[in-house]
Amino acid sequence: MAESRTMPQFLAPLAVILIGLAGPAVAAVVAPPGKVLDHAALMARLDGDTVLLAEIVELFLESAPRLMRDLKKALAARDGASVERAAHTLKGAVANFGARAALETTMRMERLGHEGDLTGARRAWTPLEKEMGRLKKALARLAEEHAA
Repeated sequence: MAESRTMPQFLAPLAVILIGLAGPAVAAVVAPPGKVLDHAALMARLDGDTVLLAEIVELFLESAPRLMRDLKKALAARDGASVERAAHTLKGAVANFGARAALETTMRMERLGHEGDLTGARRAWTPLEKEMGRLKKALARLAEEHAA
């Protein structure tokens, strides 16, 4: 297992971005059907660094509610471009963890916003909320497991 390293707090957002950028270029971390996360693949992607895992999980858990609020505001404003942007931002955050179902729902929301299908986007909100809830619970459990 790789030696854990401490990262300065101000670098955590950069780590999330870099991990997200590396995703498609390397063997992607994508949860198998029926699972929220692929824990082993995620840890391999992080080179076994549990400190980094804790930091990116914490960052996600702190930022996800704001990202969801932004998306909900865009839906309420009936602004397709803002729905697309907000969903795209959320998709990037979700992609860091390879959460297949959450990723698919954010991609759908992004596409619907791009197409200006706000009725479809409003219908897609409930499944997105459900998958984000599942992802947050899975990440919280994962963080607890590695904190122990």
